[in-house]
Amino acid sequence: MQARDFFVHFQARGFLCFGYIYALIKNDPKILLDTIYSYNRYNQVVYWDTGYDHGGFAWKVLIGYAGNDDTYIDFMLPRSLPLSDGRVVCHIATDCILALRNPELRDRAIDSAERFLGNKRTNNDRATVSTLLSVLKDDGAAFSEGLQKAVATHRQAKGSYQRGIGKLMPLFGYGMLAVAQRYLSAAEYARVDQPKHALWWPDFVAYNEAQGYRPGQHLIEFAGELSFMNDAEAMMEVKHESAAEMRAEARRAYYASLKNSS
Repeated sequence: MQARDFFVHFQARGFLCFGYIYALIKNDPKILLDTIYSYNRYNQVVYWDTGYDHGGFAWKVLIGYAGNDDTYIDFMLPRSLPLSDGRVVCHIATDCILALRNPELRDRAIDSAERFLGNKRTNNDRATVSTLLSVLKDDGAAFSEGLQKAVATHRQAKGSYQRGIGKLMPLFGYGMLAVAQRYLSAAEYARVDQPKHALWWPDFVAYNEAQGYRPGQHLIEFAGELSFMNDAEAMMEVKHESAAEMRAEARRAYYASLKNSS
């Protein structure tokens, strides 16, 4: 494969969806975990869009949690607030996640989430925020109810991560469950029920629990001009201040690899 072919033809969401389906066919949860790990890295390198929807942080981070991927979570979470571009639901979800990691933000995040829920919202937006809010409030029963609604209404969600076959796959649900596992008290997490959904995979949840919530591995070993992709972790060590800086660093690494291979 030529470097240009990968960057032109790689479709991140298609890669993620195919990996999910293939893992189900093979009945191998590790394939899905490795798919999420690889998706996180390949996607951040080839993210060429102009401008940036700050709300994308929420979806990217939830997929990071689904894959137990702390390196990616730390890399993608914004370094400063407030966010300004994109859908409000994504900003509120990001605030909730930041507050779970930084208790000083807890009251502010709860207030924002409750005010958000006090207005007219779509079913999926409401379910997403209420699910994360229940973790901030340490309420396992409310979390279970919210997660079921979030998974059930995912097909009606809006946004770049809810298109095509991806609408059928409850990947964000795995992410929210992983958030609950980390931040709910043991007593409240014991009250959590997994949601009912045609493509919800309890074996994937059980696999993560059994193997200690470790992240996956690369699915592809790149050679030649794309060999820099094997060290995508090194790119995520950059202390960026914005997504634009992140993409610029990825571009520099890409062009440097082309120059070194010539």
